[in-house]
Amino acid sequence: MKNNPSITQYKIVLLGDTNVGKTTIFNRYIHDKVDKNVGSTIGVDFEVKSFTYKKKKYKIKLFDTAGQERFRTITQAYFHMGDAFLIVFDLTNENSLISIHEWIQSVQDAVDNCTFIILGNKSDLIEKLIPEDIINEHVKKYKNFFFKTSAIKNKNIKEAISKLIDLLDEKNIKNRNNSFAVEEGNNYNKVGNQENNNKCC
Repeated sequence: MKNNPSITQYKIVLLGDTNVGKTTIFNRYIHDKVDKNVGSTIGVDFEVKSFTYKKKKYKIKLFDTAGQERFRTITQAYFHMGDAFLIVFDLTNENSLISIHEWIQSVQDAVDNCTFIILGNKSDLIEKLIPEDIINEHVKKYKNFFFKTSAIKNKNIKEAISKLIDLLDEKNIKNRNNSFAVEEGNNYNKVGNQENNNKCC
């Protein structure tokens, strides 16, 4: 993506086991359409979406990754490229729910102070959903960063990514403020040293 200071640009990586609906989420968010017969992703795919949110211009590069174990090395190579992560599980598959801990740990091992949101996808399959208490047991630690989504019904996809953008913006503001504080501190020390030197001489 070509840099433009007036446009905030973020790279977001979709992670999770195979068949949890990452590609369906990807297509819903990027193209606002779904293909119920979509196959498993091989390797990594990405697309770019530009839009205005809260009166600011954004360009999001969204990566769709394969969930199969045989592609795990390829997927992990993209961890360092991501500004944030959407970790997805299937609300009808308890094994995929358990796997989010491994995905979270893998990202945290690779990226310092990583930003992520958990998506429990396929909320439209009401009769097959994992019991609520089991879901809560695994996501309670991340309750402020958890969304139940349905890519098929277009539920909470945009809201979840908007939340992720808010988290990234907050982090950037905090980092800039910390950077300014360090710079001001360094200048103060330099001036102080010069004053001390003058007094000594």
